[in-house]
Amino acid sequence: MIANVTPPINSSVDLSTTKISVNFFLPVYLSTGNITIYKASDHSIRLRVSANSEFCKLSNGGRVVNISIIDSTFNEYGEKYYVKMGNNFVKVRLFNEPLRGIESEGLIFKSVYKASPSETAATGLAVLTMDASKNS
Repeated sequence: MIANVTPPINSSVDLSTTKISVNFFLPVYLSTGNITIYKASDHSIRLRVSANSEFCKLSNGGRVVNISIIDSTFNEYGEKYYVKMGNNFVKVRLFNEPLRGIESEGLIFKSVYKASPSETAATGLAVLTMDASKNS
C-alpha cells in the first residue's frame, strides 16, 4: 500500500532532515499505531511517534503522512537507521480498515552528519580547594 518514501530508501540523512513522508496509493486516516526509528548497529530507539500525535500530519488528500523528526535523530556519522511502522498506524479511508505495519528493516537511511570540533567530547580536570568549596 506504500507508494514511496521521502527521503528515498537507502538515501543519506543528517541533522537537516526534519521529516519523513510516507506516500500511500490510497487515502488513509491516522490511527493508533506508532512509527519508530532505530539505530541499526544496536537497535536502539532514536524516535517513536504515535500516529495521533502532533508529529504526524496528513497531506495530499490523505495520501501522504508527514512525520516530523527531531534534529538529534540522525546525528551519528556513518550510522544506518531503519524505520518500523506498527500495525494500525493508518487505516485505509475507503474501507476504514487498519493497514499492516512494516516490521522488517526495509526502510533504511544512512547518516552523513559529521560533528564540528566544538561538538566533540572534551576531557578535563578540576581541582577544588577547601576555600573554594566553602563558597558554593
